[in-house]
Amino acid sequence: MVTAPIRLAILGATGSIGRQALDVVRGQPDRLRVVALGANRNVDELRELALEFPTARTALGPNALVALATDPDADLVLVATPGVAALRATIAALEDGKCVALANKEVLV
Repeated sequence: MVTAPIRLAILGATGSIGRQALDVVRGQPDRLRVVALGANRNVDELRELALEFPTARTALGPNALVALATDPDADLVLVATPGVAALRATIAALEDGKCVALANKEVLV
């Protein structure tokens, strides 16, 4: 049985957890597809990721993360942004009915 790849939005794509998640995506291209990449501050690395994943939406900053978290193309939102910066985006994703993979202890608490 052939299944469609999981469409993934990664918030915090330029951080350690985000980079590790992208390594998994690279190793599973038939199972995972990046549709959105977000970061808080690292514009240079986000630009590089945009070149590698040209079909993915990219955005920078806490307000932009909310938009990516509710991207209609995303099946799963990985919240890998540190601190409380990801709180609004996480709530927005959940309210939008998204599956959320939370890699942020501050939001959990």
